[in-house]
Amino acid sequence: MDWIQNIDNELILAFNSNGNPVWDVFWWIYTSAYAWIPLAFVLLFYICYFQIRNSVKSNQKEAWKQVAFATLAFAFMFLLCDQIPASVIKPLVARLRPSHNPDLMGRLTLINGYTGGLFGFPSNHACNDFGCAMLLTLFFRRWKTSCVTFLWAVGSCYSRMYLGVHYPTDILVGALLGVLLAFIVYRLYRKMGGNPTEYRHDEPWWITIVFLLTIITILIISIFYENFI
Repeated sequence: MDWIQNIDNELILAFNSNGNPVWDVFWWIYTSAYAWIPLAFVLLFYICYFQIRNSVKSNQKEAWKQVAFATLAFAFMFLLCDQIPASVIKPLVARLRPSHNPDLMGRLTLINGYTGGLFGFPSNHACNDFGCAMLLTLFFRRWKTSCVTFLWAVGSCYSRMYLGVHYPTDILVGALLGVLLAFIVYRLYRKMGGNPTEYRHDEPWWITIVFLLTIITILIISIFYENFI
């Protein structure tokens, strides 16, 4: 597997060496879960809104049951995407992150001294982000929303390589695992009685708006960061 490691080393150095002060701040904020709290609230809003809006015509008790099923599905998906890589695969594989690899010491630019945990295969970020994007796609079946959520996931994965804390193969395997877990959770959700029909009537366009507003906000902060501190 040495040739894979060598390719990973060259790629991570290429991703990590493209930096400048503005992008350093941008990707540092982008990779933080706190930056995406507004987007998470919008997602929760849509899960409730579509069901409650249609409960006027149908059964309100059934609508709230569907809200609970959907919320549990996303919570369970994040639990699996977080714990399987972190608690099962990483300790077994024990592959050092590039930021902890002795061969790359002094060659990587570590933003704010951030190195992450000792092991990095597979990437928790990639697993969570692609799992979320895939599950949203299965729920809403709207191509605009799918494009936005997968674009968000790709950006998050790029940020991990830019920061020098994940190899491309860490990202690739994490993303594939996230997609697989999303399909499994979706099947369980349907078997439990979950009905995603109400989520497919309208495009959840606020997801796109909040995504774009968050990107613009992060970019403005990055450009004027020196004036803020």
